[in-house]
Amino acid sequence: MYYHTSRGVVKAVDGVNLSIRVGETLGLVGESGSGKTTLAYSIVRLLPPRARIVDGVISFRPRGMDQVVDLVKLPESRMREIRGRRIGMIFQDPMTFLNPVMKVGDQIAEGIIWHEKCSRDEAKERAIKLLEEVKVPDPSTVASYYPHQLSGGMRQRVMIAISISCNPQLLIADEPTTALDVTVQAQILRLIKELQTKFGMSLLLITHDLAVAANVCERVAVMYAGKIMEEGNIHDIYRNPMHPYTAAMLRVTPRLAGIGGSISAIEGELPDLTNPPSGCRFHPRCPFVMERCSREEPPPGSMTSGRRAACWMAL
Repeated sequence: MYYHTSRGVVKAVDGVNLSIRVGETLGLVGESGSGKTTLAYSIVRLLPPRARIVDGVISFRPRGMDQVVDLVKLPESRMREIRGRRIGMIFQDPMTFLNPVMKVGDQIAEGIIWHEKCSRDEAKERAIKLLEEVKVPDPSTVASYYPHQLSGGMRQRVMIAISISCNPQLLIADEPTTALDVTVQAQILRLIKELQTKFGMSLLLITHDLAVAANVCERVAVMYAGKIMEEGNIHDIYRNPMHPYTAAMLRVTPRLAGIGGSISAIEGELPDLTNPPSGCRFHPRCPFVMERCSREEPPPGSMTSGRRAACWMAL
């Protein structure tokens, strides 16, 4: 998925290959600007005007159908049937996506009316039940509130209620705990995991924090500069990272330390994706760089236990 800008073509998602199994939780991890959110928006085709999916397939099997559809080729009318009903999305900042002049109960009911073709009264009853499902206290009262009357954690619960309102097969959670305090973060993540298990959804969790992924996900894919660097079981990756970028991400994951403990950072910056470096995109920042790394892009090599790492050293 490329952005066409006045500065040139930004290769925001470039040759990504991922799969999410039924009922599975996959974590997509990487620094800000690595392409995680762009990938999520590509799946649901909520792209800005200058963005284009230039190549590839997004295969999706709607519930109850034997036929796999390619979301890239679907007409927008069909895509609207899948977006919100088959694929739900929790956005990063609820205040950006919630309508400030519309009561939250009406916002939840709106999607139900559109997709389920039910009456407004029935949709409002279901909206209150959904607020109860996401553990909102006094849901019938909260349904009559406007977004600005709610705390950040409550707004995120409303966003989750909207995203699961039509019982989707796949739930995409894009940095769902951004700007929330630590206690509320833990509550929201626990809630998402409980709902996923209860409704049998697949979950794509996007985060910059490997610690968050470790608490929620079974598998993780590490993304850098539009490409997948490493993928595998979360426990295997934590114990034995195969790509230097994954190892660097683990080193900078915050941990409790004694007095004088320091905070680490990955040296260097993400490359300019209008002119990405040749070879491995991480090589300008890699402490183990070899001459080959700057010339040849490593393939996403397969390893034992379903792991893969796009790194010449690992291969």
